[in-house]
Amino acid sequence: MVNNTFSLICIMLFMSYGVVAVPKKYLNKKSLKDRLDGAYYGVFQMENKILDWMFDVEEIMSNLHIIVDKIRAGEVADPNAAKYCKIIASLVPKHMIRKSKNLTGFELDPKYKKLDLDTFELLHYEIKLHTNNYERAVG
Repeated sequence: MVNNTFSLICIMLFMSYGVVAVPKKYLNKKSLKDRLDGAYYGVFQMENKILDWMFDVEEIMSNLHIIVDKIRAGEVADPNAAKYCKIIASLVPKHMIRKSKNLTGFELDPKYKKLDLDTFELLHYEIKLHTNNYERAVG
């Protein structure tokens, strides 16, 4: 108890005398090259995230195309399945839909094999999540 109280009093004293400002001073003294390298690294990380989100959306859309093909073949019992697919596809930007149509050789992801309302709910959630992340990052 005494150690904790003493530590808290020391922290309060240090913060009040500007000891926290010391790291800020050194950060401002970094060279321009170091700050530029840090900015480039941040941009690189954001570009990777944007590409990951875009690829995730395209992968989910290719699964949606496979589901639509199954609906057309009459393999899905739910009469509203086509309506659900249309709603999900309307959430995706047009350029991602075009790219996902060109993806071939995919099999339906095992988590979407059931083709019931829970599957369409999962598709809707994942599309919305990744599309919103992508659009927020791109602007």
